[in-house]
Amino acid sequence: MMEQRRMTGSGMWTNFFAGVLAAIAFSPVCLSAAPELATANGNDTAITQNSVQMLEPEYFKLGIKCTDSTVHDYSSWITSASLVGVDGVPEWKALGPSIFSDGTVASQVYSLNFWGYWEYISALTVYDEHFHASSRERVYCSLQFALTEDEDGHAKWRIFEGALPMAIATPDSEIYISNEESWPLCFEGNNDLNYEYRKPHAETTTSASQTLTISESISDYPVFVLLSDNISKVEFSTNTNFKHIRAVITLETGAKEPGMEDVTILDPEL
Repeated sequence: MMEQRRMTGSGMWTNFFAGVLAAIAFSPVCLSAAPELATANGNDTAITQNSVQMLEPEYFKLGIKCTDSTVHDYSSWITSASLVGVDGVPEWKALGPSIFSDGTVASQVYSLNFWGYWEYISALTVYDEHFHASSRERVYCSLQFALTEDEDGHAKWRIFEGALPMAIATPDSEIYISNEESWPLCFEGNNDLNYEYRKPHAETTTSASQTLTISESISDYPVFVLLSDNISKVEFSTNTNFKHIRAVITLETGAKEPGMEDVTILDPEL
């Protein structure tokens, strides 16, 4: 069984990446821009009166891909991640109704939790030096999706919250998986389908943009394809730091037939 690796090189590099990841974390932008996520407290009757319920999945066909393009001062990297396996069977759990940050009612929120085997390919540049690394790692993942209805009563799937395990190459030609940061599917506290933010400061300007897609519910079981695309920037007078994360999640579930596998890995296009 593969074990999740941590960078084993010089402590200098551990401190370097911890500092960089902390500096480009999304939270400073998000916390100053995004409204707090509403909940169903006090509105249960209104939220559940048109609730759409899914049948319990008996099998999972799951595909996830993600890319991260980051520039921070004198360093930059591009990392791609693909789900290539699942340890055991994913947990699919109904969490109850809630409300999206744009005010849309989520008639039911579901969580998808699993230990996944991820294939990482990453290229890092520090000043004029270039480094490459690839690896397969076993990392835990927890995501949330929600059902909502349009004005005609058609059920739709949307991303509610969650993040994918973040990794980058190191100058030791290894893959470093961060314990502190991850690749968010949506900005913290904001799961609007479209979101724009820009704020000037004394010496910098911070900005963010987000695009999430909707997937029509076509089955009594969870079935969807959802995309997440978000960018955060910090603009200085002489340079711009940015992070661009793009992810696709494909899920197909249903009633299991004889001979079917519990879990099948899909290869979605990103």
